[in-house]
Amino acid sequence: MSADVDDRNHAGEVPLRVLVLVQGRETAEWTMRACRLVSEWRGASVRVLGLADATCPPFTSVIPAARRLYAAARAAWIDAEEQRVQQVVDRVVNTWSRPIDVVRDRASASGRAEAIAEYATGWGADVVVVAEPPVVAPLVLREVGCAVLAIPAATPPRSRGRRLGVRWAVASRLRWATAHPAE
Repeated sequence: MSADVDDRNHAGEVPLRVLVLVQGRETAEWTMRACRLVSEWRGASVRVLGLADATCPPFTSVIPAARRLYAAARAAWIDAEEQRVQQVVDRVVNTWSRPIDVVRDRASASGRAEAIAEYATGWGADVVVVAEPPVVAPLVLREVGCAVLAIPAATPPRSRGRRLGVRWAVASRLRWATAHPAE
């Protein structure tokens, strides 16, 4: 987060405007982590942008029956995508203890960054929260003049087992010796 946004939050001058981007692939763990982090910003105004991917394969047939089948399949693809996004939006809304605004839109893969930038700029967002690894984050950074917070989808796994001893050769002045790592 930028120092300017952090200073404004601590000073309590202007409440932060946080735009949380939901694309339907976010895990329950990500939702908990994002909500926990954003809820620490006191008085922040939060808006969730549910962005459904409306990208479909190109239509190449000229047969009218194929056109009808393609339109039905495309509508089913978009409905499935919107339902997937809605499930994550519902999870985010249920996790937060205070009311938040929800905005929904459709965007293609090529127009996703522009849609995010349009909402962030139009609403006056100070921070855009996205899941990592976001393909969109570099594009959003170029398009939007605010901070972009990319939260990893999962914490890195911790090793809970015993470390396996690996032997390697260590050169000494007189001879080669096998060394064992400290356990």
